Amino acid sequence: MSFSEEVKQELIGKLPSSRHCQLSAAAALLHHCGLVQEIEGEPVLYLRTDRREQAQKLFTILRKTLRIERDFSREEEKLRVRGRIYFRAGIASQDMRRILTALEETRDSTGAEPAAFNGKICCKRTYLRETFLCIGSVSDPKKGYHLEFDCASEEQTFFLRKLMESFDIHAKTLKRKRYQVVYIKEGEEIAALLNVMEAHVSLMAFENMRIYRDMRNAVNRKVNCEAANISKTARTAAIQVEKIRQLEERGRLKSLEEGLREAAEAR
Repeated sequence: MSFSEEVKQELIGKLPSSRHCQLSAAAALLHHCGLVQEIEGEPVLYLRTDRREQAQKLFTILRKTLRIERDFSREEEKLRVRGRIYFRAGIASQDMRRILTALEETRDSTGAEPAAFNGKICCKRTYLRETFLCIGSVSDPKKGYHLEFDCASEEQTFFLRKLMESFDIHAKTLKRKRYQVVYIKEGEEIAALLNVMEAHVSLMAFENMRIYRDMRNAVNRKVNCEAANISKTARTAAIQVEKIRQLEERGRLKSLEEGLREAAEAR
């Protein structure tokens, strides 16, 4: 299992207890993993995920917040959109309307992304956590530092950057094919985001690897510096020996002052 998968496995198990955080979690999962299509005049929800636990988590949240007593079925119809697999959620049409209404209530005035969660830090943490589950990834810290979110629009990138900045985490953006990517390459800020998302086990593993890499780099720098100094000393000594040999061949070595001559002979 990759480090990114380990982080996600840890985050899947975190279920918010308060209703406002549950709504934030549902909003993130539906915004970034959900797809609603109309079939025979009725709205049908699809969820993009390869983890049954993530689908079950969304259902649990919907059951707690909206009292929807339907489950997800991995055996039902699948839908492929732009190379991605979406699994159909077994939710009745009347319940789907309640979900869509609740989802609209979480959006801001532009309709683009969730509102500012009434300034609640816990809801911001929850939204970032569930968003990472849907569209996030992080590289193995043994190989390098890189965390990213593959967003579908510039509005999503703006919102995510603004959300992370509220925790003093500064991300950058780039365009990659059809995605707008929000990314972080500094180890300290990746660690901060893991802490914000409450991936504490993964954070410890990440920090341990950071310490190991920092120590290894420090040792390598010291060894390289010492090797360079030894090489420089050897080159200088070789030049001095050659000069002394030239003085000796010309018979000028004995004309040097006594202390200097003794040093030259010793060399």
